[in-house]
Amino acid sequence: ALLTRLASSYVELEERLEQPLARNYPKATRILRGGREQQAKDLALETRSRLGLGTAPINDLVNILENELGVRIFFHPLPSDIAGVYAFHERSGACILVNSKHPKARQLWTLAHELGHLLTSRDTPSVLRTDTRDPSEYFADLFAGAFLAPSSTVRRMHSELSVAGFSPKHLILMSNRFGMSLEATCRRMERLGLLPKGTFEALRERGLDSKVVDAVLGSDATAKSPGRPTRLLLLSALAYERGIFSEQQIGSLLSLSLVGVRELLDALDTSEWGKLS
Repeated sequence: ALLTRLASSYVELEERLEQPLARNYPKATRILRGGREQQAKDLALETRSRLGLGTAPINDLVNILENELGVRIFFHPLPSDIAGVYAFHERSGACILVNSKHPKARQLWTLAHELGHLLTSRDTPSVLRTDTRDPSEYFADLFAGAFLAPSSTVRRMHSELSVAGFSPKHLILMSNRFGMSLEATCRRMERLGLLPKGTFEALRERGLDSKVVDAVLGSDATAKSPGRPTRLLLLSALAYERGIFSEQQIGSLLSLSLVGVRELLDALDTSEWGKLS
């Protein structure tokens, strides 16, 4: 219901501003039985190639999904056990709702995971839970790992860092570079055979936590953000500047208090982003 309301308001906002979002979805891929890990890798590399990303870590996934594919992105507080929601409607197109209360690394993974649904099970809505064991989510997770951390890049970084032996410090540096959590990075390396199975559990038992991460990266370091402000936020600011929407209307649209709306408007400068369609 929340995603439906947000998507409807987004479309209405676009119509009022005459700023339509161009869709550029690739043809949906059918997942075959067997060999799903290889299929996920192939689809991730194909998608990266289509988007001109090469194999480097991704710096701005929000911008890519919105401007290159035409996906509507929303960040909103959700129950802690829900990471994100994906849905498709003919009028609003593909929409992804991400839990804004989750860490940035988790948000980035959720975006990539939901992209996997767009590329495969496009017409089927999905709710991603943090403790999911749903088989239908398995392929999207495989895709997310291969898309965010291509095997060739992971292997190259591992080789460069492990000249004198691979350490927890190196794992922290790699996870920060990819914008992924320590657990997701470690499990990706385990899957690629670069670390033994169970490495993450062993490191956690030995005390690998946020304090260790801060000691390596610095307490002011932050995990890679999913990207710039969403197009919806920028359109909302533009509508306010043009006198189309009031602060109250923007607050209703984005579920923000008036104080929150004013802070948002003060922080956003739509002029630097140019044309939004």
